[in-house]
Amino acid sequence: MATQLKRNAQHFSASLEKDKAVIEETQEKMEGNLGLMMKEKIRLRDFRARSKGSLWMVMAIVVVVLVLFVVMVGVIRFSGR
Repeated sequence: MATQLKRNAQHFSASLEKDKAVIEETQEKMEGNLGLMMKEKIRLRDFRARSKGSLWMVMAIVVVVLVLFVVMVGVIRFSGR
């Protein structure tokens, strides 16, 4: 029984060593991902700032086109044939 207990303890110790290696590898990958995500966060913030300005420009162009469309329909409708 003592031999079996000793074997179980050794097996458990070996399993802990394997798990420790996996955890260290995972930690390194997570730290690398954190650095990448921080860099992408900055890129996304810059892109959002640039795209906000272009959004308002597109909205203004759509409004101008709609106004011109209404004016042209009015000109066509109210001009005599």
